Amino acid sequence: MVMEKNLSSDVFLNRVKKSARDDIRKVRNYKYTYEISTDIKDFENFYHDIYLPFIIQRQKKKIIPEAVDYHEIRSIFERGQLLLVKKQDEIISGSIIHTFGKTAFFTYAGVKTKPDYLKKAAGSALYYFFIRWAMKQGFDTLKFGGARAFLKDGLFQYKRKWGLKCKVSNDMFGVFAFKACENKTQWVNDFIEKNPVICFEKNKLKARFFISQKLSVETIQNIWRNCYTLGLNEMIIMFQQPMTEEVISYVKSSFRDFVISDNKILSLIHI
Repeated sequence: MVMEKNLSSDVFLNRVKKSARDDIRKVRNYKYTYEISTDIKDFENFYHDIYLPFIIQRQKKKIIPEAVDYHEIRSIFERGQLLLVKKQDEIISGSIIHTFGKTAFFTYAGVKTKPDYLKKAAGSALYYFFIRWAMKQGFDTLKFGGARAFLKDGLFQYKRKWGLKCKVSNDMFGVFAFKACENKTQWVNDFIEKNPVICFEKNKLKARFFISQKLSVETIQNIWRNCYTLGLNEMIIMFQQPMTEEVISYVKSSFRDFVISDNKILSLIHI
């Protein structure tokens, strides 16, 4: 997910969600600072003391240290630099950043686990300081890595709250595919309804939602408020029961462009 162009403080603060602005206030209240380093000693300390313990904890010990490619991460650092967040003299989180032309990349982030600084906005501090640093350096595009194409995925929602734009990844490792079955089980229906997904169709990113109950104004409002993300070309809501006049009236008065097809698909198109 990326942040593109218009990287000014005003645009940035208007774009981020309230929860991100709350995190920024915490970062300021904790009086965190940051520094940029190219010192190999700082990298070694970051990798062994912060990054490795952090990902092992996040993966619930499902990985072993040898499985983490130290040499690949170090190679990226040697072509870039280290962003370190500090509380007074203590380093509490960090990430590797590297650049290409007018694009800055945010990679391999870690937060100190003992004590757990993730609960004290040290992860958010990395995003905030990286964006501030990139603004000062004059970069046009900031890339924050990928996320699963599920709109309610935790990482996707976290990046979304920072006003990032979703794009098709150039280095996708896999693709989710769904097969339509005539005899769907209740489990399948529940999964589809609880996990709205982004699809790539005809060079457009389209979010798809399945609603088993009667579609209501509140449901549409919740979908738009909690799931609309910059970069989506279309929001498609599939439902089983005919739309009420109240819902049709709301859609006509609230959206500039929409398509209602066979009382089954409500397509909200973002221009």
